[in-house]
Amino acid sequence: MKRRFIIILAVIFLNSAWLGGGGCAPYAAPTQTEEAQTIPTPESAAPGQDQHPPGDTGLAAGTQPDEIAAPPQPLSHNEYEVRLEYDPVERVITGVEKITFANRTGAALNQVYVMNYFNAFAEDYTPAPYFEEMEDKLFARGVDYGYCNILNASINSDEAEITTDGVAVELSAQNPVAEGEQCVVLLQFEAYIPELNARTGGNGQETWFGNFLPILAAHDSEGWHKDPYYPAGDPFYSEISNYTVSVSAPANYTVAGTGPLTVTEMDNKRTTTFNARLVRDFAFAIGSRYTLTTAVTQHGTEVQLYSFSPEINRESLLTTAIKSLEYYNTVIGSYPYEELKIVEAGLYTNGMEYPGIIFMDSDYLKRTSDFRSVAHEIGHQWFYNVVGNNQTRDAWLDEGLTMLIQEGVFYDRNGIDLRMREDYEILASKRVSAGKSMDDPLGEFGSWSEYYDTHYTKGKLMAYALMLKMGDEKFYEFIKRFYSEYSFKIADKEAFIETAEAVYGEKLTSFFDAWFGLPLPPLEDTAGGR
Repeated sequence: MKRRFIIILAVIFLNSAWLGGGGCAPYAAPTQTEEAQTIPTPESAAPGQDQHPPGDTGLAAGTQPDEIAAPPQPLSHNEYEVRLEYDPVERVITGVEKITFANRTGAALNQVYVMNYFNAFAEDYTPAPYFEEMEDKLFARGVDYGYCNILNASINSDEAEITTDGVAVELSAQNPVAEGEQCVVLLQFEAYIPELNARTGGNGQETWFGNFLPILAAHDSEGWHKDPYYPAGDPFYSEISNYTVSVSAPANYTVAGTGPLTVTEMDNKRTTTFNARLVRDFAFAIGSRYTLTTAVTQHGTEVQLYSFSPEINRESLLTTAIKSLEYYNTVIGSYPYEELKIVEAGLYTNGMEYPGIIFMDSDYLKRTSDFRSVAHEIGHQWFYNVVGNNQTRDAWLDEGLTMLIQEGVFYDRNGIDLRMREDYEILASKRVSAGKSMDDPLGEFGSWSEYYDTHYTKGKLMAYALMLKMGDEKFYEFIKRFYSEYSFKIADKEAFIETAEAVYGEKLTSFFDAWFGLPLPPLEDTAGGR
């Protein structure tokens, strides 16, 4: 029976017209409670890079060669084609997924590894993917567990044996995949989404899916990376890929996701198809109450806010988003996509970043007045998404760097100095600052605050000390070069240090040894003053 199912899957993927998205009408702005409105771009927004009419790649045409390295060739990155069907009453989503990649591991493949992250929220998963301190927020509507079961799998049309170890799924091939050979993995899965405040979860009317789709495990010189779903940080490591994802739901439901979209409707069902190019993951949300509000940057990037709470100050939120995009464009390099989506969801943190889309916690959006976390999650479009890193090992690289650069959205240079020195004094007073290193992987942290102090705050202070040592001009020259050289690639500690030294013109060994060592070094001793 399984063999027959796999053959049917292959026929579906080879012949179904939905994969190409042909014949779909352009998407009309969905409004469930009011018409979408456009918020003018604030005059105070910093100028960004010029952008021009879009091309076929899904990247903004204003992306300049001197700001971002040339994107990979079409066959050099993974391809995902996914078809999803969502039942909002039963809160069940079923999927068929095709993953195409080239075997560049240096040897024949007998096993392929897929990361099924959402299954960490199954009732029998241990250890728990969250700290006890998060339980009340996670299960605000009562304890309920989810799951994502991979029901069938094939490798190059042959049925694959499935072995699950935590969130890592081993698929054993009947016939080895030779080095350099193209490999096609087909998966069928089913998931139940509880009312949960997590990266994937729901509130009864809206459902959001972050780190939900099974993805190919990252492979590098160290081999396959199959880390557990640690409770600290973002325990993910993913490679740049292309996604074509089709989501079907009742016609009164709006779907927001990564990448440009098209929509078709038939028999009271709405199918939304996304075509996301050169992204590190795919995330989406489905809801019956989402209202779309839009704003456009000075240079053509459209910001789309999907919200359902009337208490949110949408104009202020979009103004912060526009200002953030323009500032990051100026000091880092061009945002490489034509749009950015902000989606109201329920999280146990303020926000969570995904390529071309960010999820923001509903409670946070209703209570905040400055939307600092919105600026932070937008900053991750540059560091995490375009410039990738192994977040289980080098979390400081995207978190610390983003934490420092985002300050420029809200403060002038003197204001940044004041804030950084206040943060330094607070961190210096905590014993955790002397006990944990930024070289410690996520599995070493026993609380969220311990992780945050190390990778966010200490990482930010290290970046600030580096700015003091290099001087502002060379520091931002370094940031732009780092972004340019590692766009659509994976960067690590060595890449960060080597790029900084190349721009500074001197070795920075003692500086980085001090910051990656223990205890917390004095700012003045490592930076040498301003």
